[in-house]
Amino acid sequence: LAYALVTTTTTTTTTTSEGGGGGDDSVVLFCEKSKVAHDRRLMKHLQDAGVRLAPYDDIFATLKSSEFADKKVLMDPARVSAALLEAVDEDNRVLASSPLALMKAVKNPQEI
Repeated sequence: LAYALVTTTTTTTTTTSEGGGGGDDSVVLFCEKSKVAHDRRLMKHLQDAGVRLAPYDDIFATLKSSEFADKKVLMDPARVSAALLEAVDEDNRVLASSPLALMKAVKNPQEI
């Protein structure tokens, strides 16, 4: 399990992964680094894509930080934990289905 925090100039999306944050157009993957560090190819791919790794439990402190005090955070209520939901001020929560889940629902001809 991991969390991805994607920050853009206009929105911040937090989603639980099936498969701190901040700054404009950044991606932070909160995961147990030991689970991915052994895979050099994966680590290179993440680095080339500009994805920064952070400890799994840091997601809570990151979302509670002053950096996110005034930012809207998209959270999928079907997937987000109660603890993560509580880490974001109620006024900043945008509860909606993850756009990632919707994209995964579209199958290409090879997947059908």
